[in-house]
Amino acid sequence: MRGLAEVQALFDEARIEHFTAHELCTVRSLRHVEVPPPNLRRHIIPCAKLCDKLRRRMGIPLVLLGGYRSPKINRRVGGAPRRPWTPGSQHLYFRAADLGLPRDHDTPENRRRFYVEAVKLWIETDPQVKMGLGLYRKDAGPRLHIDAGHKRRRWKKRHVRRIVQQLRRGDVA
Repeated sequence: MRGLAEVQALFDEARIEHFTAHELCTVRSLRHVEVPPPNLRRHIIPCAKLCDKLRRRMGIPLVLLGGYRSPKINRRVGGAPRRPWTPGSQHLYFRAADLGLPRDHDTPENRRRFYVEAVKLWIETDPQVKMGLGLYRKDAGPRLHIDAGHKRRRWKKRHVRRIVQQLRRGDVA
């Protein structure tokens, strides 16, 4: 795919070490690869840099569960739709990635570190990057969402807030 090579060239230029354009253009649950249109391709770089930082902090592989989604695929996976009052899922604009732990590294300790390191990254990231962070329900497995470029936000706020409070008290490293 020619477009995929163009996205990979952007990754190489930005020195993204741990992830490939192919991973960020794949919806893993559907085994579907879709390259975003040319006007969206640069949008993923700030998000990919954040994913790379999280991977370095963890020191173990992370699984990219999905990046770009066309409106059709977004509907199919139950992503937030575009509406007059909301732009919808940031995956539609190639600004988001869902990450998880691989099965062979899915331990209670790694799950905790995964969420704590993501929250630390959210706290430390320059607000101008406009990092979004979402923690998925426990029954969904060890997964989280990172986006960049829309607005600084978080969801599952109670869980993020609890980790922030624990970090401030020094209860977690």
